[in-house]
Amino acid sequence: KRQKDFILSAVSTPTLSDEKLKSALAESFRALKLAGISGGCFIQTQNGQLPGQQIMQCFEFFECIVERSLFVAHFLNFRIAETKGTLRCSIMTDADEADREELQKLYPLLEILSPEDGGTEYLLPLKCDGKGGEVDD
Repeated sequence: KRQKDFILSAVSTPTLSDEKLKSALAESFRALKLAGISGGCFIQTQNGQLPGQQIMQCFEFFECIVERSLFVAHFLNFRIAETKGTLRCSIMTDADEADREELQKLYPLLEILSPEDGGTEYLLPLKCDGKGGEVDD
């Protein structure tokens, strides 16, 4: 439902309010809480607007990791920070690493870290031009 809403919104306007993403994530975290997974999200943007394509990619990435962690995680934190034209998505969970090869195929720029205290951190940078389009490297 949320994914379709993001697609329709991104088609009609190049940038979307970060509040739209916050609302979608809040709904997801309420559902996760019912499943016994605690956590939260933090979104830091420069002007409260994000490229629609990147909002969709962030939410898809979040859902992908949640689906892989759903029955094994006890906590999951999601952070999005916008710096120098790059949207950085970070997910930390106490669940062991999900299928690395499959995730790397889906997200070639994904970094998967295993902190010393356990769990997994997924880092995904999304470069953008500030107008809703991706920047080629």
